Amino acid sequence: MHHLDEYQHGGLTNVDTMCLVCPFDHPLITEHGYTVRVGTHGRVEWTAPTHLDPEQTPRINTLHHPPDLTDPDPPRTGTTASDCYRSE
Repeated sequence: MHHLDEYQHGGLTNVDTMCLVCPFDHPLITEHGYTVRVGTHGRVEWTAPTHLDPEQTPRINTLHHPPDLTDPDPPRTGTTASDCYRSE
C-alpha cells in the first residue's frame, strides 16, 4: 500500500487516500522520484521524474490490466513504471 498523501506529512490511512503498489515498484516512488495518483478513471497513474520524462506524461501499468492491450480505446496506457526506470 502507498499513501497518496504521505503519512509522515499528515496523510490519512484510508482507502480513499491509498493505492496498491508492489514491493518492486515502491522504491521508484520513495527513492527515484516517481509520483503516483489515482486518475479520473480510478486507475493508478505513474509519472516518471522530469529527467526521464520532461513532459510528465502519466502512465498506467498495463501488466495488471491485460484487456487494455487489446481494447481499441483503453484508458491512457503506457509502459510500466519499472520499464521507464530501466530505460535510464
